[in-house]
Amino acid sequence: MRKRLIDGVVITGGEPLLQPDVKDFIKEVKKAGCLVKLDTNGSFPEKLREIIDEGLIDYIAMDIKSPIDKYSSVVRAEVNTDHIRKTLMLITKSGLPYEVRTTLFRGLTMDDVLRMMGELNAFGIENYYLQMAVYKKTHDAKDFDKSFVADMPLLFENLRENFKQYGFRNLDEKFPTELKTDSEETRC
Repeated sequence: MRKRLIDGVVITGGEPLLQPDVKDFIKEVKKAGCLVKLDTNGSFPEKLREIIDEGLIDYIAMDIKSPIDKYSSVVRAEVNTDHIRKTLMLITKSGLPYEVRTTLFRGLTMDDVLRMMGELNAFGIENYYLQMAVYKKTHDAKDFDKSFVADMPLLFENLRENFKQYGFRNLDEKFPTELKTDSEETRC
């Protein structure tokens, strides 16, 4: 890896913290002088804590799938939600730049999304982004899940009221322009 060709590496998955040698890999990336962004689903807070404590990452992105009490049913697997909670607390206390994000898909309701916002706010999360599910490998507007389109103004208002940095990802010209803003903070 040559620093002059790249500035940073995003470590993503699946769940990268499942890999037994992920910390060694990150050390090599850092040794090469690159920044490291780690994407996680929050399942391994202790591994994340070690990596943070050793100063190995520069940015954390966490996917949150549903309200905490619905996690296992939404992801269709048994989830230790204490790990999700611990990861959220760890992120807020880490001092690192971060984002938490949710993909809006047919299995979530508007109530679910508003509850997630409340839960994240209670954990002290300040940076939250929503993105639309895409069910095909295109970025054509017809392939986006339209379940939440009617609720976009309400979602945007709740994001604005509850988070310092927020926005909708992957919307660009496919959705109403009134949901976009000039503010650098929203990054819409």
